[in-house]
Amino acid sequence: MKVLTVKEAVARVNSGGNLEGIVLEEQSMQQVNVRDAMVLAQGGIVIPEERIYYDDADIEYDEDIDELTITSGPVQLSWEEKAKRAQQQVDQLNEEGITYDEAFEGDWVPVESDGLAEAEAGLTTLHLELTPEIKAWLAEQSVPAERLVGQLLADFYRAQQLLGKDKG
Repeated sequence: MKVLTVKEAVARVNSGGNLEGIVLEEQSMQQVNVRDAMVLAQGGIVIPEERIYYDDADIEYDEDIDELTITSGPVQLSWEEKAKRAQQQVDQLNEEGITYDEAFEGDWVPVESDGLAEAEAGLTTLHLELTPEIKAWLAEQSVPAERLVGQLLADFYRAQQLLGKDKG
């Protein structure tokens, strides 16, 4: 095993070398700059957290990150703020040469019906008289009675078909 100082190991990683078979000199590992620790981690040597230090003066100011306010919950926006943000997005699209309608992919197709009437036309309405005991059981099972009855009838029909008894 070869022993290197932290500075030598960082220089080796930065020049494209690897740290396989390298051990860091104990004395130089007492306090390791956060940037050096990150470089060493890339090379495969992890510095214990208690030995890493940083100086705020060494950290570059980044307006996008440093001015960022992080909240713990959902952001509550007023309608005015929502409208302002939506307008900003439209303005950004316009700056990129994309009009609002061009941003929509696909074709608008007029629809005569929402399909509800057609769906309801295929329904059969049943009135079920259930005892309180059966109602309680259905509630415990979290099974909608409509779904259960529909499935039971479909299964009964299939069983009749298999047995060759079309008429009961």
